[in-house]
Amino acid sequence: MTILKEIWLDIPGYESLYKVSNRGNVKSLPRWINNRWLGKNGLLKFIHNKDYSVVGLSKNGIQVQKQVHALVMLAFVGPYPKGLEIRHLDGVRANNDLSNLVYGTSSENNQDTILHGKKVGENCGRAKLTNSKVRKIKKLFKTTSLSNTDIGRLYNVTAITIGRIKRGQTWATII
Repeated sequence: MTILKEIWLDIPGYESLYKVSNRGNVKSLPRWINNRWLGKNGLLKFIHNKDYSVVGLSKNGIQVQKQVHALVMLAFVGPYPKGLEIRHLDGVRANNDLSNLVYGTSSENNQDTILHGKKVGENCGRAKLTNSKVRKIKKLFKTTSLSNTDIGRLYNVTAITIGRIKRGQTWATII
């Protein structure tokens, strides 16, 4: 078994303020601001949003929340290539180890979801559409000139949702 050493890199855009590791940890660097030391506690605590680990970062008085997997990839691999997203190879959104993360297409990410046995499509508790309705929507793409907005109104979903279906970003397994 190989145990990789934890390597720390500056978070682009937050140099000298925060670092992220190849193991998915984030730490604040000590600094003197407004007559007090900040960041001397080191590792940041994660909050979880839809199973993703999120940390709060602050720069010039502006606080933002960032997903840890995005920080790991930004620091160690580089920014998102156009049209790609981050895949968690083991299907565990809280596993932000660099060895578990790769850039990939939305379709690859959807296939990962199925591979890992996650509930997708109409089996997902939040789904507004059914497999049958998605088949009808896809048929409308081919047989009408209706806009995404018009189709969305027919099925009580947004034009954005219809666009994602059209591009294969969602409901890609339904033909």
